[in-house]
Amino acid sequence: MPDWGEFAPPDVLAQWQLEHGIDIDFVWMEEDGDLEFVERWFDEGLYDVTPWTPTPPSDDHFLLSICETEDGPISWWAVPRKEKPRI
Repeated sequence: MPDWGEFAPPDVLAQWQLEHGIDIDFVWMEEDGDLEFVERWFDEGLYDVTPWTPTPPSDDHFLLSICETEDGPISWWAVPRKEKPRI
C-alpha cells in the first residue's frame, strides 16, 4: 500500500482502488473490538493492538492493513471488484 500519511485524498484512493481492481472497506476497533479492551485502549493509552482481531466486512474481504489514527485503530479491508476496471 502507498504511504498516504494520515489522510488519503478521496480521488487518489478511488484511483488506486480502480487500478488494483478492489474496493476498500474500513472497520474501526472502537466499533468492532471487545468493549473492555477498547475502553482500556483509550483510558490507559495502550499501544499494542494485537488483542483485536478485526471482523471482515464479508467472507470475500481480505485484510490490507491495521493502522493507528488519532481516532483509534482502524483496519483496511479489500474485496475484488465484480467488474474489471477500465483504465
